[in-house]
Amino acid sequence: MYKGSIIDLDNVSYLVLEETQYGTRNIILATQVDTNSDVIDTENLLIKEVKEIDGSLEIVSLTDQYEIEELTKLLLAKYKMNN
Repeated sequence: MYKGSIIDLDNVSYLVLEETQYGTRNIILATQVDTNSDVIDTENLLIKEVKEIDGSLEIVSLTDQYEIEELTKLLLAKYKMNN
């Protein structure tokens, strides 16, 4: 749904590298991208939950450390298999 998309939130653009469903939640592996200069931040990947609220996208930080570690492994393995 979001993979390969650029999501713009609060003057920051994110390139979605991979995504997965985690229960009913949409979790993405993304990186910041400067769309003006086409520069992708390859050093800092992030894993976030994406919610659609009243037609707008919202990126939510994950807080459970175990969940973050497991989702990181899952998303990186999935990304590696698909690229």
